[in-house]
Amino acid sequence: MSLDEWKKTAEIASPIITILAALIAFRAWRRELHGRSRFDVARKLLQAGMTLRDQVQTARSPLMGSEEYQSRPRQEVETQDRAQRNDFAYAYFKRMEKVYEELRALRLAALEATVFWYVEIPKLVQPLSSKVFELDAAANVYFVEPSPPPNREERIRFQRIMFAGGIDDVFAQDLNKGVHELEAFLRRWIGKG
Repeated sequence: MSLDEWKKTAEIASPIITILAALIAFRAWRRELHGRSRFDVARKLLQAGMTLRDQVQTARSPLMGSEEYQSRPRQEVETQDRAQRNDFAYAYFKRMEKVYEELRALRLAALEATVFWYVEIPKLVQPLSSKVFELDAAANVYFVEPSPPPNREERIRFQRIMFAGGIDDVFAQDLNKGVHELEAFLRRWIGKG
């Protein structure tokens, strides 16, 4: 081939090679962007699950400081026993407000994650949501005094749900199991850590 023929071939081939290189680069960029999006969403969802778990554990702490109920509106006629019970209930429900804030954050992250993992995410988030609702229901029955009031065994069951307690804390174990299942599913996109 002569030099002129090589030049003509190069002139014809260079736009084709440029287009092919651009397509390959675009596909690689798109794949990287999609992978990065999955990573960010997975990290955000796992962080929301862990934060919810931690906030639930904080709410379940049996230790309560007076600063937690100082802002409670007082009733004109309130016995000391009734005031202590109302203080405790007020502080506990204030803690639950923070739990519900974290539950909303988890649900928002889960909604975003369903774009990538449509079927799996609702199943993985449900156990954590259920634990929050179980905790809230136990607190409502415990503090609101339904009619008829719960018997001794029911009250003990509600207390075990509401307050963290030792190695046989089934509620905490279930909550941790839910976070671990979420983490196990998302580990593929987040990395081994």
